[in-house]
Amino acid sequence: MSAPFPIRGFLAQLQGASPPGAVPAPVGPQGLPSPQSPVNPFAPQGDEFRDILPPLDVPFWTLETRVLVAIAGLALAFLFWRAYRRWQQRPLPPVAPPDPLKVALAALLRLDGAEGKALSDRDFASAVAEVLRGFLEARHQLAAPRQTTEEFLELAERSNRFAQTVREQLHHFLRRCDELKFAKADATDAGRHGLRVLAEEMLRGALS
Repeated sequence: MSAPFPIRGFLAQLQGASPPGAVPAPVGPQGLPSPQSPVNPFAPQGDEFRDILPPLDVPFWTLETRVLVAIAGLALAFLFWRAYRRWQQRPLPPVAPPDPLKVALAALLRLDGAEGKALSDRDFASAVAEVLRGFLEARHQLAAPRQTTEEFLELAERSNRFAQTVREQLHHFLRRCDELKFAKADATDAGRHGLRVLAEEMLRGALS
């Protein structure tokens, strides 16, 4: 009675023989069994191998990139323009009014030069008096330029802004200007210079 197939295959393996139906192992050139490498089922087979493609040359300045750069440039230009407009429309600090004393002294200095020499006696006396009146209005808020000599002296008397000696100096100065206006005194260069010096002394002293 012959042994079943599994038993025969087992006995054949013990005796070094291949069981029936088994695929013989490959033999190497020297009669030794050839080692078999494991088969990778995911490896490409046959004509599935492909060469590595060269790098694709993609240009940078395409139509899309040029459009984006143009839009970004316009946006930056708009932001700079808005910032410049806001800087132009910023509130400026208030400008301090000029010092009345400096303005009056500068006007007297011009009258002592060629500008004063070009004026007639009447105009010179009026100009010196206007300098003093303008200073009194700017510094002491007296409406001196719009009043006659008598009106101004009366206003100075009622305001009590100045001492009696200062009011007497004002009276003397304005009377002297009136005398030059109406040719009741000499109008030599020394007389003009003395009137200007008197006005400057009053500005730097009692009226300041």
